[in-house]
Amino acid sequence: MIVLAFDTSCNACSICLWQDGAVMVQKSELMERGQAELLIPEIDIMLKDNGLVFKDIDLIAVTKGPGSFTGIRASLATARALSLASNVPVIGVSTLQVFAEQAKAYVKTEQLIIAQESKRADLYYQVFDNDRKAKSSEKSASPAEIIALAGDLETVIFGDASKHFEFELPANVKLVSETAIIPKPEIIAELAYAEFGKNKDKISANPKDFYPNPIYIRPPDVSISINQ
Repeated sequence: MIVLAFDTSCNACSICLWQDGAVMVQKSELMERGQAELLIPEIDIMLKDNGLVFKDIDLIAVTKGPGSFTGIRASLATARALSLASNVPVIGVSTLQVFAEQAKAYVKTEQLIIAQESKRADLYYQVFDNDRKAKSSEKSASPAEIIALAGDLETVIFGDASKHFEFELPANVKLVSETAIIPKPEIIAELAYAEFGKNKDKISANPKDFYPNPIYIRPPDVSISINQ
């Protein structure tokens, strides 16, 4: 099975061709804007350079957020357009889950917190156990509030928002500080492939019924009445 995976939810345009557990080719270009204009031409070039046409693709894998509003819309719109043109299934994965999988080399502790840049005072975050199973939903909070979530557990904080934690941390909290942490498209492909395998026949029969919805996280000071 050949998977086309891509991401424009953060500060990059990343694309990967993945086949049966191995990366065929992948490319990531760091950029704060312009991902939407670059995505489709880069997909076309990657396919042609590897002797493929779109009918050779068996599955589309895409991040569905959280992240840049424009970037998420660009990725999901592209995935749907390509799927409609060829009836190829689309699987969406959480950007935070992708970061969690990328953090596995660092997680020797009881807990993992993924902190993602939001371009606001609050950061996107999600809490995972040491097997990268989610302990919370995707939310937003200030850096201090995210640190408090560690409690007494040995905790690793990972993601693209490390610059916001440049203050003294509790002894039980370790910050993985790396430059240019972006969702890796090969991880997106792996997660999507695993999810596709859980319901392969139904998804393949009716791809449109399984199109991913975006994950948009509102800041904590915005509320919606359940009576509206």
